Amino acid sequence: GRCAAGFSGAFAPRGEGEVMFGSSTSGRQLTATDTVYATFVGSDFFGPAYYNSMYTQLVGGMAIYPGPSGCISYPGMFITAGFTSSTGQFFFRDCCGLGPYGLLPSGFSAGYAGCALGGGLLNTQGMIYIRLK
Repeated sequence: GRCAAGFSGAFAPRGEGEVMFGSSTSGRQLTATDTVYATFVGSDFFGPAYYNSMYTQLVGGMAIYPGPSGCISYPGMFITAGFTSSTGQFFFRDCCGLGPYGLLPSGFSAGYAGCALGGGLLNTQGMIYIRLK
């Protein structure tokens, strides 16, 4: 779709893996009508180092496709990821350890509704794509 094509030319990852996540209003795909973010992680993201700790992403390396939310800022609650041993959520947060944040079965839990911190994703259903080299 338009969203994926938009990222292919505008996003140059700095790490060894790419993460794309956002609200999903169209079933099992991210489209131009969704708010989508893309950033990077190290190739060891799913290795033992991050099973029970956080990986800090560089906010300045995040690409944004605003979708209907109009969010054009880097969402502070998504600058770290990790705790990959957790099976009940895909963890994202601003700092400070594991909590009920990130993508849960009920949708995104960002703690904030606005763009600057929550990315316009609070309580929306979502998807995450990860590609490791």
